[in-house]
Amino acid sequence: MNKALSGEKQLQYSAICGIVLCLIDIGGAMKKYRRTFIEKIFWGAFIAALPVVVLLRSHQLDKLLEPGDGFYASRDWSVTALSVLSVLFIAAFMGLSYFTRNAKQAALRYSRKPVKSRATAIVSIALAVCLLWDVKVCVSFLLEHLDEVVLEINKSDANNLFTVLMKTGLLPRLLEAVTAFPAAIFALGFGIVHWRGKSSFTKRRLLQLFLPLWLVMRTIFRFTHTLSFLRVSELFYDLLVLAFLLVFFMAFTQLHSGVNENDNDWMLPAFGFPAALFALLCFVPRVLMIILGKSEDLTAPAPADPIDLTLALFVLSILRVRVRGRVIK
Repeated sequence: MNKALSGEKQLQYSAICGIVLCLIDIGGAMKKYRRTFIEKIFWGAFIAALPVVVLLRSHQLDKLLEPGDGFYASRDWSVTALSVLSVLFIAAFMGLSYFTRNAKQAALRYSRKPVKSRATAIVSIALAVCLLWDVKVCVSFLLEHLDEVVLEINKSDANNLFTVLMKTGLLPRLLEAVTAFPAAIFALGFGIVHWRGKSSFTKRRLLQLFLPLWLVMRTIFRFTHTLSFLRVSELFYDLLVLAFLLVFFMAFTQLHSGVNENDNDWMLPAFGFPAALFALLCFVPRVLMIILGKSEDLTAPAPADPIDLTLALFVLSILRVRVRGRVIK
């Protein structure tokens, strides 16, 4: 158990070092590209929102949440503040993306051209590693709960087999592992082509589908746990992240593969920025709790998962490197 915990901590600390290196690399690589006014607004809003929501959530994890289950034990001003700010940021990103989608000087478009970006390559390879780690976590879960599931099946009728598999989380976890492996292959390939900068990896259309499928299975597994939309459990924010990521990757898959694009470019910043914002909102405060020696207060189904960080960085790298302003003639 201690070895497993130390392994997770090493992944978390490595991921934190990676975020600093990647942000430095992205910042240096993008100096040559002059961004449009609308892009500066998006990135400015994101940079302004991130520390505010992270600090508010960190305060809530430390002071307001019940240890172990992630529900509010009490409420203060930060609960209302975080809820209002979250709604405002989501509305701002979505509204700005949608209403400027056809503006001549403000439209953002996804580029499928080959791009050399070491930062995107590093983030993509890190995502591949985390997806493979998720396969290991899923397999461990299956082996750990197999006896429990067998007992449940023996107690119930054969017609309830599907219900038992869903209720215990065995089937969603199995499908999550099955979809995570090809998703990792895509992330690895995506990283390699961005390291070389000679192709865009656009023809691997089947592999691209597995990232959204993996997110669907991960979402289903989250629904097998108790959550509350009123008391705002930790799992609520996890589901919020997964919902935004799912829409983002569905649009990304269409645009990157060139299949049924339908001018969906606006969906990438509309859902990508909130997805990255809430993924970091989930990851950073949980890591701070671990650093402060309060890891026992975190909920078991909602740990400090490095994959939240790598997904946020992957989304931001796509928005930074491939979603650019272009004048519509």
